[in-house]
Amino acid sequence: MLELATHGQPGLVLHAGTGSFVAARAPDGSVHYAGGLGWRFGDPGSGYDLGRRAIARALLDLQGWRAAPSLSTLIRDQTELPDANAISHFFYDDPAPNHMIAMLAPVVLRLAGQGDPAAQQIVVESTGELFDLAEAVAHKLFPGMPLSTVRAGLSGPILTHPVVLREVAAKSPLSYAPVEGKPIEGVRRLLQNLSP
Repeated sequence: MLELATHGQPGLVLHAGTGSFVAARAPDGSVHYAGGLGWRFGDPGSGYDLGRRAIARALLDLQGWRAAPSLSTLIRDQTELPDANAISHFFYDDPAPNHMIAMLAPVVLRLAGQGDPAAQQIVVESTGELFDLAEAVAHKLFPGMPLSTVRAGLSGPILTHPVVLREVAAKSPLSYAPVEGKPIEGVRRLLQNLSP
């Protein structure tokens, strides 16, 4: 993805799928990675993080503390359980819930795109943390450069979702562009550049 985003030049790329990370190429050509810590330690902007936040918000709605009716309906339908206590036990008792949690992300994105306020808040807060990490990486690797001049790409359907582009990417000091092309094309270009 870095190769596709920067065309072999200095810059960075943010990627979010099931997990998330920032990859960057400094002006000296060195390559750096940030994030990608996994579900246990945090992958902001990832499918897992969106799903985890949606479940938490739905549970608070079912308890009667924070309104999120679309999310609570989604989680009740997903688990076929009626209340916060049963749903909480469902996820805690499952020995491998990560895949099921990450699978909620497309629905959360759809709800956000339809204007659901709770879903939009989840998407903006989650991806915002990844954008903050990318900004910190850019400040460290490109000191003294205006961040708007650093090549920056966005990879994956989460980061290229209209809500993310409008509410998060557009407010960043970095000028982001969606990455075009398949990941294998980036690998091909990288190998081509490494060939003597």
